[in-house]
Amino acid sequence: MVVSVRGGSDVNDPDQLLSVPVGGPASAATQLNGQASGTRSLEVAVLFTPDGGHVIFEGYNDYDGAATLVRVPVSGPASAASTIVTTPDDQALGSIALSPDSQHLAWIQTNDSFEPLSVRAAPSDGSGPAVELSRPPAGGSMIPPDFGGISVDFAGNDTVLFTGVQDNAGSLELHRVPVDGPASAGQAVNGPLANGGDVFGYDWTDDGSAIVFIAAPDGGQRDLFISGDPGAAEPPPPPSPPADGPVERWAGTDRHATAAAVSSDTFQAGVPMAFIAVDTNFPDALAGVAAAGAVGGPILLTSTSALPGATASELARLQPGRIVILGGTGAVTDAVAAELAAYTSGTVSRLAGPGRYETAAAVSAATFGPGVPVAYVATGVNFPDALAGGPAAGLEGGPILLTGSDALPDATANELTRLAPQRIVILGGSGVVTDAVADALADYTNGTVSRLAGAGRHDTAAAVSAATFDADVPVVLIAVGSNFPDALAGGPAAVALGGPILLVERDVVPAATEAELQRLNPARIVILGGTGVISEEVA
Repeated sequence: MVVSVRGGSDVNDPDQLLSVPVGGPASAATQLNGQASGTRSLEVAVLFTPDGGHVIFEGYNDYDGAATLVRVPVSGPASAASTIVTTPDDQALGSIALSPDSQHLAWIQTNDSFEPLSVRAAPSDGSGPAVELSRPPAGGSMIPPDFGGISVDFAGNDTVLFTGVQDNAGSLELHRVPVDGPASAGQAVNGPLANGGDVFGYDWTDDGSAIVFIAAPDGGQRDLFISGDPGAAEPPPPPSPPADGPVERWAGTDRHATAAAVSSDTFQAGVPMAFIAVDTNFPDALAGVAAAGAVGGPILLTSTSALPGATASELARLQPGRIVILGGTGAVTDAVAAELAAYTSGTVSRLAGPGRYETAAAVSAATFGPGVPVAYVATGVNFPDALAGGPAAGLEGGPILLTGSDALPDATANELTRLAPQRIVILGGSGVVTDAVADALADYTNGTVSRLAGAGRHDTAAAVSAATFDADVPVVLIAVGSNFPDALAGGPAAVALGGPILLVERDVVPAATEAELQRLNPARIVILGGTGVISEEVA
């Protein structure tokens, strides 16, 4: 398909976003915007999802109204469009970026004179609220680079990079911040240059582990800089060893092989069940960690349409009693399900619903009976809180269910009614699961509704660990906090081995993680993933 914009002359002749087959004819064109999608005037900001199936564009309902980001199938119709975000009437949208896995959008929000106000991000399917990632200093403003770059970008799937004035000294800086915030978790990439230094063009490696940028330290000559530690302007000193026990690494050549290695080092042949999750998306798999931990089986990864060799080899070794696929045919095709049948003498079944909330409820309903001691509730918009809670839920014999930020989905409410848990634990702060949702949850238990949270994903994981595990644990698993596959595979292993999962970044052990390791005093530490994910310096 080719997508093009036909500019209209006025409100009576609105702009058109047209999709037409590459070979034509023009008469086969389909209009993707208009009253059906709430957009009549267009900005020329059109993004394709990596699979080519959807178009994301910026538009206005009229020539003076609020700006809207819209997602629509590339073949239309406009009535199939979904709104991702709508600005107030006096604001507009600047630069827009799509994460490599197409799960999140980040953008610069501006005033009606297109002066930047803030950086924001939201799920690209409109399933969650926008999160503010940065604001300019009092009396200051954000400034896009003056050449060779763009003002907002992604470093990997879970980190947003943006340029702007972030202190009153007026220096143009590069900042990186988790896509789910908070803004306080942001760090200056060019911290040593911040005193009068400006950043101009830049580019990341695909995995977000290194950056090349042009900067002018102290306002002087522009030079080219390469940084392999983009998240810390002044790297902290190495943490003191939390225990005398060994540090191991379970890793493979890719995420499939790492998940297989985790399974091989944890589970004996003849497990009752093996769970299969897609390798590129997290929502369907989040609830599977607690379920897999409860039944004593691993989570292995597959691509959507082909079973990887590493996964097939591990299944051949495991000889599971049965295999359960997490998610529908859009995540794992029936062709893969047919391949899986060769690796078990039992059934190959599927736990899925029309959305992430329904899938989590289906996993819970298939695994846990009424009267569970606890139910954990986490945001369905991002993965770190739910993955950190997986070992705790699995050990305590309760599920993980998902919620929206501001409202409890019907599927989750119905499953909580069936479960009648003795207590409910919310994973994450009020910025991801609001107090209104906490109040609603009180109707589904005769016990308490509590919250385990910290300032960011690392702190929340440490809080979950501290509330669940005593000192002198046999093991702690360490996963990177900026991506999900390794922590997903590690969750059932953590349950089986009796320890928590804590989060680090590639080159940094966050203070909350270090402090919790000191308290836990583990007999051993296992790093999940290779040196491209967690460096030897962290190990």
